[in-house]
Amino acid sequence: MRSLKIIALCLLLARACVGVVTHETITYKSSIKKISGRVVGFGNVNPGTDVQLFDKPEVWADDSLTWNEKRKRQTEIASTVTNSNGKFEFRGVPRGAYEIQFSKNGWNVLSVLVNVEPSGSSDQLCVQVSIDGMVAQPSVQACHS
Repeated sequence: MRSLKIIALCLLLARACVGVVTHETITYKSSIKKISGRVVGFGNVNPGTDVQLFDKPEVWADDSLTWNEKRKRQTEIASTVTNSNGKFEFRGVPRGAYEIQFSKNGWNVLSVLVNVEPSGSSDQLCVQVSIDGMVAQPSVQACHS
């Protein structure tokens, strides 16, 4: 019985240590009119993904600052959670530069840097990120119907 408990504990600990917290930062290629889109991973939608909107995305270019120092220099503008279809939207975001952060319980954080401009594209963002750590390289592109 004791060996079964030890094996169960080892399996539990091994499973807990498989996940690695990462933070990737990428820039969307063109200005957009509004911040909306869908979060996917392995071709499946990711409902329940935390999506936060921050000002001052330029802090991520300063390698002399720690992650915590960078975050302290920003203000969270808004937050939401992706719906059952993996969709998210922030309404009424004024012109400017922003960071959109995607994560689930703090795992595999992806920051997408965007510019919002009235003359920007009508692209909705399709964010490829694996919340369970299975996709090596996250990406962002325009959603295609």
